[in-house]
Amino acid sequence: MNKRLLYIAFFREDSESVGFKNKVYAQCRVFRNSGFEVSLVLPRYDRLVLYKIDPEGKGDVEREYIHSSNAVHRTTGSKLRSLIRKVRRFREIVLFLSEVVRNINPDVIYMRRPRLFRSLVKFIRYTSKHIPTLYEFPTWPWEKEFIRTEGILSFIYEFMCFMMIKNSLSGIVKIQTDRRHEDRLSLQNGVDVSKIPVRSSKILQKNVDLQILGVATLAKWHGYDRLIEGIRNYIDITGKDNVVFHVVGDGAERPFLEERVKELHLEKSVIFHGVKTGKELDELFDKCHIAVGSLGIHRKGLTQTSELKLREYCARGIPFICSSADADFPSDFPFQLKVPADERPIDLNIVSSFADRALSDTEHSVKMREYAKENLDWSIKMKKLIDFMNEILESKVRR
Repeated sequence: MNKRLLYIAFFREDSESVGFKNKVYAQCRVFRNSGFEVSLVLPRYDRLVLYKIDPEGKGDVEREYIHSSNAVHRTTGSKLRSLIRKVRRFREIVLFLSEVVRNINPDVIYMRRPRLFRSLVKFIRYTSKHIPTLYEFPTWPWEKEFIRTEGILSFIYEFMCFMMIKNSLSGIVKIQTDRRHEDRLSLQNGVDVSKIPVRSSKILQKNVDLQILGVATLAKWHGYDRLIEGIRNYIDITGKDNVVFHVVGDGAERPFLEERVKELHLEKSVIFHGVKTGKELDELFDKCHIAVGSLGIHRKGLTQTSELKLREYCARGIPFICSSADADFPSDFPFQLKVPADERPIDLNIVSSFADRALSDTEHSVKMREYAKENLDWSIKMKKLIDFMNEILESKVRR
């Protein structure tokens, strides 16, 4: 008999959530392939929706929801009206989750860290007495990032709420960047390699010496401004206009980047494509020589990362540049260029030399793909988590 698992994940329903969703779907497929019958609670537009992960493995998620709640919506109007709506929304969330638990009767609950509030704390404390509950921190350590985005007062409240549920949990799963302090439930980010097409490098454009691809929900910490400044310096020094930076995605940083490109007269060298998916995105990967990860992670106060995007680049088979250390890519990994983590423009001569060196290996895409299968796939990343969950369930049966 399959073990029943309820996965609960909260995040904003916007362009930034695409990577989070893909990660959650990939984790759910690993759970399913490990003998779990998986139900998934996700935000969808203005609702929380309960999905079933396709047991036949033919698709990601069954799109017909079993039940939904109007629990995720914007609060507008006066402060009092917004507060009333917020309290009502919190109540609806907990009522919805309570109904889901009653209907599914899961053997284990896996929860991706939500913003905590009083009624949700009560729900977790009560439910975890009867059902083993694991709680994932998608970024660990989480304190600095939370304070940076939400502020110190919100952090104090969140920390107090977490301390109220901590001892009720069966395990705390940490998606972390630093392996020096790993424990049994510390994981690095992964990807579902089977869902990512490997690129073809046969159609690399020959009329341009270097085509660079960046795919992101554009934010300041991606540091694309450093690369744009570097392209301007490269053109000024060499007189060559043979580098093109393809920017894929939208986000808060896009207007600033577009304005900077105009100021530097780089309209021919930096192309903003907006959001691209499917075949259009695949074609961009096929025609570009290298890709770019985050170049401004130091702006978050971090020195190490576990970027989902770098894992996708590796699975696709495209060499990449970045500015932060990553435990999954050793310093001698031949298809990665690590540039300094500071505010200086990126040196395009160094980038160009790296591209020539990496692409001179005609098997680079195949080698990167194999590395991703063996080291970065979620099935590899989650093995010790699955073993831990099975041990919990076995001990529960023995009792």
